[in-house]
Amino acid sequence: MPVIKKIYYNDAKIGLWKLSEEVDELENLILNDLSAQEKSKYNSFKSNQRKKEWLATRILLKEIKKSQFHTIILYNEACKPYTNHENISISHTRNYVAVIISQKHKVSIDIEKISNKPIKIIDKFLSENEKQNFDYKNSEIATLLWSVKETVYKFYGKKNLPFIDQINILPTNIFNQGKLTAILLNEKIINVNYFKTNSNILTFISE
Repeated sequence: MPVIKKIYYNDAKIGLWKLSEEVDELENLILNDLSAQEKSKYNSFKSNQRKKEWLATRILLKEIKKSQFHTIILYNEACKPYTNHENISISHTRNYVAVIISQKHKVSIDIEKISNKPIKIIDKFLSENEKQNFDYKNSEIATLLWSVKETVYKFYGKKNLPFIDQINILPTNIFNQGKLTAILLNEKIINVNYFKTNSNILTFISE
């Protein structure tokens, strides 16, 4: 199981996995641990990629907890994941899976493949002030800014949050890793950690 990075931040534990396994290999690692309800959910997936991401998330959770026991992941009405014992957030992109857990802090995480996609929708998530403050035509920076807002949105945990005017990123210099500060709903200050790993940007919050 190639877990390529583990991070410990405050009380939070983060795992990042580059998926190279086939579905049957992943099934052998965890399928017998799943509840009947989980197996039913898993069997409803048509895509092999979706199956791999779903299985890998649960295997990775077990790995970063260093537990021999399987943890059932539940979802609230806003599709935000949780467990009975930890706060949890999940993300995946192009064969990478990321999970963060904490018993004490509220958490969220996002991983994005660096690409030109965020540039194409820049007007949907960056305000005019943010455009002036950041080199948004740079694909790496645009991906980072999108990921930061995704992570804040997950942290907020409710639907229908406008990215442009309700999540504002304060100006700062961008490096390969660091922190960006965002203002949620024009009042709450949130620090978002970020780092570049291979061709991806990973962002997370633990507060």
